[in-house]
Amino acid sequence: MVHTKPMRRHLLLPIGLLVLTIGCGIAAPAWPSGYREAVCAATTHLRAAEGAFAEAAAGIEAADAERVAIAAAGMERESNDALDALKDAPGWAPGAQLLVDLQGAAIAFARAASEFRVGAREGDGPALDGAVASAQEGDAALARADVEGERLRNSIGWNRADLCG
Repeated sequence: MVHTKPMRRHLLLPIGLLVLTIGCGIAAPAWPSGYREAVCAATTHLRAAEGAFAEAAAGIEAADAERVAIAAAGMERESNDALDALKDAPGWAPGAQLLVDLQGAAIAFARAASEFRVGAREGDGPALDGAVASAQEGDAALARADVEGERLRNSIGWNRADLCG
């Protein structure tokens, strides 16, 4: 009976440390570094693919098949680089939807690049129309990825405006 009070004091210290440790983990979870790097790289490549799409669209307007073909090659390269970056992303359950959206954008831009190339080579209007539709699908998927990235930042308390920042 004499030792009850000192023993209770020693028990409270480890429990307090445990609560503090768990609380810190919940309050400020971190992006897994490999995940963050892969998402940043993929997003950078997809933004470049969007730029190539704008250039291809300008080539269509100017009726310049060579310009469309060059833009299509850039779009395909950037899309493939984005897919390669996403292959290296580690699994992270809260960010799974962001990876799906980015992958969808990369696939749509790669498909658009192929259709642009065919349309430019053969002067095929329907192929060019399909290319534009696929690229717009890529734009929409990238916009969904932006929304999902913002949701993730808000849910984990990330204060930076940009995931890659």
